[in-house]
Formats: sequence, structure tokens, C-alpha cells
Amino acid sequence: MELLPKDDTTSDSGASTTASPAPVPQDVDASLETDVGGRKKRKPTYYVRKDEAAALRAEIEVLQKKLDEIMRKGMEAENEAFVESIAKGVELQLSLGQTTNTIAGVQGVLSAHQAAGGPFPLETFIHLTKDVEQRRHALLSVRELKLNSGLDYMVDRTRALDLCSPHKKYESSYSPEGNFSFSLFDVNVFSGVPDVKHVYDTLMDYIQYQEISVTDILGMISIRESDNCDDQPVLQCRMVTTLSNGLEVENNAAMFLNYFDHSDALGSPYGIVITETIDRDDMFPYKSETRARLRITSIVLVSKTPNESTEPGKMDVTMTRAIFGCIYLPSDAVGTSDAESVAAEFAAQLSGVMTQVLRERLGPQKL
Repeated sequence: MELLPKDDTTSDSGASTTASPAPVPQDVDASLETDVGGRKKRKPTYYVRKDEAAALRAEIEVLQKKLDEIMRKGMEAENEAFVESIAKGVELQLSLGQTTNTIAGVQGVLSAHQAAGGPFPLETFIHLTKDVEQRRHALLSVRELKLNSGLDYMVDRTRALDLCSPHKKYESSYSPEGNFSFSLFDVNVFSGVPDVKHVYDTLMDYIQYQEISVTDILGMISIRESDNCDDQPVLQCRMVTTLSNGLEVENNAAMFLNYFDHSDALGSPYGIVITETIDRDDMFPYKSETRARLRITSIVLVSKTPNESTEPGKMDVTMTRAIFGCIYLPSDAVGTSDAESVAAEFAAQLSGVMTQVLRERLGPQKL
């Protein structure tokens, strides 16, 4: 007997049945809606677009809220940063103001110290007797100290300065006694010279014959009265200069000098000259009753300029000077405006003689 496949539409009793509908998938078209009989029919396009727009508006609102929150936090951070920067700026200004006031106070103290005739930097009391050997020994015994102290002073004084550019600071004042005090600090650059030694040797030539330069340039007769100015490594010179009003100014000073091929402090060769007044000289006593006296301490440092010269085979050399001086007028000239003004003019012009001579001898320079 042949077996036939079972018909899905028949049953053993022979009654027909209707197949149950297939399960509706979960991903149903949004445009379809269910009628009363459970059948799906397409939703009108108008309502579909309306629903989509509503959904988009809802999403936009959510995103806008998130954006507003981000912006709010960003503005708060920006405002905090702005306020913090303003606070730091105010704090810095206050700090700078305090620093400026402190510097001003220090400058005032230094000016008052100078006007009162206080000790100069590096200044020590030097007494020379009539004995020639004792005189020489007294100067040689302090030479090393003077040279080292002078270099240390200049290194500290120029630490924050640009030694590639000229610089000048001059200050002067009168004391209640009528004495004229002055100080000068300047930086001079000699460009396109052979080397540091060449400038140092030129400086030595000027020192050997400085009275001639003072006479020629200032028109004031200057005479060297001592006879031991050529003794190295310490020079001791006594000079008398007659000013335009006939007032004589005497200066008795020792010069401690040396040239070094290398320096750890500067990193290059340098030459240095320290000049200091002899306070008491038994062989050449001061004539304070008839002459003005120039008390002076100075440091002249010649070193390589910290740059490369624009001229091949040449270099730039910087001469840095610190000069402290005071002119004591004789008793009969104190209080006379003529003597005071002439003495002040002499002090202001004297420092310029050295630089003028060096520039003339070293050739044209870039100022």
C-alpha cells in the first residue's frame, strides 16, 4: 500500500482548516498601523513625517541641553582662568612695584652715602713713608688684593648688563662742606681691533703720558711731579692740573695693573687697572691750604666683547669703568660758585679724555 504525504489543508476527519498567520517580525515598518481585525495597513505620509519631526525635535532638545551644559562649564572654566590671570597680573604689578620701590630706596642710600663722602668701593687707607723701599713694599703688599677685588666687583656689577652695547651712568653731588662728589660707570666697545692685549697696551700708553692728553684735550695744564710713574707692576703718580680759573688740583694715586691670558671668571683674556688715592704721603704731602685735592678710586677692565666681530680676523673688545671721586676744595675756595662749578666741570670732562684718546689710537669705531 502506497503512503501519500499528508495534506496540510485536510484532517483525518476531512474538515478543512485555515493556516495561522506567520509571526510578525519585530522590525515593523513605522508607516504601518494595525486595524481592528489585526491587519496592517499603511500610515499616511503626513503623519509619518510629523512623527519623525517630533522625534528629531526631542533629540535636538536633548543635544541642546548637553551643549548648554558644556558651554556653561567651559565659560566657568574660562572665567576662572581669566580671573586667575588678572589676579596674577595684579600680584606681579604689586611685586614689581615693591621691587621698584626697594631699588629706589637702595639708590637713595647710595646717593646719600656718596654725598656724605663715605668710603668708595675697594678703598683702603694707604700711607707712604719717605723710605723708598718701604713705599714700594707697601704698594706691592696690597696689589694682589686690589686686582682680585677689582675683578670681583666688575663681574658682579656687569652681570645683568649687555656688554655688547655702550652704557653710561653718571651722578654728582655737593656736600654741606662744599666738596664735589661724583661717580661714573660706563661701558665702551672697541670694534674690529686685533685682540684684548692690543687695547690693553694702548691703555698703558695713555696712562704713561696722560698729563699730555689732559693738557691737549681739556686745555688745562697738567704736570707730573713724581718721578716713579714707570715702575711696574705698580705705578705711583702725582699730578697737578691747573683749571681755567687758576685753581690747582693735585692727585696722588697708585695704579695696580696686570694683564691675564686667561680667566675662569671671564672665560677670556683681560687686562685690569685699579687706581686708588694715596691718603698720606710723607714724601709728597698735600697742600690742602692752596690746592684742591682729587680723591679717587677707579677700576678699568678690558675684556673680549661677548659676540663675534663682523670683521674677519678681528674682534670686539669692551672697556668697562667704575670711577668714584671727590674734589676737596681749599678752605678759601669753599662756598665760591666759581670754584665749585669749575671743579665740577673738570671732574665731568676728565673721564672722557681716556676714551677719546683710545678711540683715536684704535681707529674709527662704531658708536
